[in-house]
Amino acid sequence: MSEFTGIATEILKDLGAENFSIIRVIDMPINPDTGLPYLSFSVPLIDDLSIHSFHLPPVEESTIYFGALTHYDQSLINGSNIQTGDKLLLLQPEAVFRLGDVIRIIEGENAGRYTVVNQIAVEPAGELLLWKFQLRRQ
Repeated sequence: MSEFTGIATEILKDLGAENFSIIRVIDMPINPDTGLPYLSFSVPLIDDLSIHSFHLPPVEESTIYFGALTHYDQSLINGSNIQTGDKLLLLQPEAVFRLGDVIRIIEGENAGRYTVVNQIAVEPAGELLLWKFQLRRQ
């Protein structure tokens, strides 16, 4: 981590009022013998001697990052690219994400789940300092 990246992260830690986590559903590998995800299984039940399949819910992976949340200026809201209620999240450069990931705001008046609909890397002189995410409430 460069000196500037470290400074940007420290500012986000000092000024960020909320904690954020990126949530990603983990793809389950398929068992070639059964054709089912490895977290699925079938068992015989003794009472009626039939086989019942059970499927566990998808697994979510969550990583917490430091950031600062704000809203878009009313003049930027056009109803298509930026919608009423969209939030702007500045997040530390170590954040690993994909478009469509879910950002969970852990506390505060904006607590809830938001989908990443756009992102911009802030990287003057080719050095990543932070991410700007456009979030839309689910």
